[in-house]
Amino acid sequence: MISLKHIFLISQNVSDDINFLVNKIHASCQTLGYDSYAITIVGCNEELLECAKKCSKGDYIVYAVGDDKEVNIVLNGLINGEAKLGVIPVGYNNDFYRSLDEYRSDSLNVNVMSVNGKYGLNVFSLGIYADICANVEKFENLPLPSKFLYHLNSLYTFLKYRNQVMGVNDFFQKNTLLAVCNGSYYRGGYKIAPRVFINSPSVGVTMVEDMTKLQTFFWLEVMEGICEETPKVDMFMTDEEIHIETMNLLNGQIDGEVITGNEFRVIPHVGNIEVVNNRKLIRELRK
Repeated sequence: MISLKHIFLISQNVSDDINFLVNKIHASCQTLGYDSYAITIVGCNEELLECAKKCSKGDYIVYAVGDDKEVNIVLNGLINGEAKLGVIPVGYNNDFYRSLDEYRSDSLNVNVMSVNGKYGLNVFSLGIYADICANVEKFENLPLPSKFLYHLNSLYTFLKYRNQVMGVNDFFQKNTLLAVCNGSYYRGGYKIAPRVFINSPSVGVTMVEDMTKLQTFFWLEVMEGICEETPKVDMFMTDEEIHIETMNLLNGQIDGEVITGNEFRVIPHVGNIEVVNNRKLIRELRK
């Protein structure tokens, strides 16, 4: 019996041409001489989580094929198991992979944070971007390219959004956005937390205070350039538990997965997971 080394988990919705993606993975594995691999296609996020749980106890590299959301789901299935997490970036929001790819190592022991018991590797946020994630289902069935749908959703959310009162460890203010960052990148490549490292037990907290619509528009467009220079943006680092309260029931998101509530317990370090960056395989897939 051949022991499987590489397992690829693919959600049906990560590509407009899932057959092309699967054939590309087959061809790349054969080119690299991978004799023991398996590809599993699932129809929904619940199936993806269950498949990851079933793989968690084996000596495997379990690849999340997709963007931050798929990586998050597979992480939550593998956590506290023996399998390694592999990342194959597909789609628009591959912010965790951007942080991972800054390291030369082929694998890295990455810090895992938790929010209300759900695990994450990159960013937990409240505010405008969390609402964008929550509004995805309003647009996902439209017959338009994925990237266009993302920008249409962003515009819709921007026009409807109202700043909210949020408290961090009993310090309350009205915010446009609050983010707890285990990774540096956010919203498709903006470096929102330049002092954060994914292999460190500390996280960065970024609070964007009560911006006007005009300020929000320009800040969202040039987020990376002004994060540490704008009076409206407060940033600090911590390795201690963070207690967040809100006046209203709000959408939160952890790596694209929506959590709704008015109280959020963020634990910056609940453990680690070994994450594999198989650059040879990713290069083959991109050819």
